[in-house]
Amino acid sequence: AAGLLDHVGVGQDQAVLVDQHPRAGALAPPRLGRRGAICHRDPDADHGRMDPAKMQQKRAEHMAELKAKLKLNGAQESAWAQFVAAMQPPADAGKKMGREDRQKMHEQWKTLTTPQRIDRMTAMKAERDAQMRQRTDATLAFYIALSPEQQQVFDANAMRMGGMNS
Repeated sequence: AAGLLDHVGVGQDQAVLVDQHPRAGALAPPRLGRRGAICHRDPDADHGRMDPAKMQQKRAEHMAELKAKLKLNGAQESAWAQFVAAMQPPADAGKKMGREDRQKMHEQWKTLTTPQRIDRMTAMKAERDAQMRQRTDATLAFYIALSPEQQQVFDANAMRMGGMNS
């Protein structure tokens, strides 16, 4: 067997992924997902989502590292505190919706007309945009409080917060 997943021919142009037990070499029966499609993972699994507590810990560690590298002076501490506060994700950012919550939301969306759905999506986007604007403003306010040398350090290290260059 080639690996954990093998393709099993269904038709000339189709293939279905099924689990293959790595030790026994036996194919496990495929599982059906929410819409009846064959899937090879638990449809209710986190699918790689990091634990919110671990994410918060990683964020705090990165901020502590960044602060140490910046070597802030006393006059910059208040700008740092405002920056750190603005960078905190919303309180419900790590909340995972349970199956019942997802089902309820799905049922609510089914009752909406297309214009109503567009309005809801637009409102959610506006909320995300406002949060981004707050983080952007705080970053720029903190950045101008830094010396040119500190700005170079910030430029080289701060983007890791967004998942880039991690």
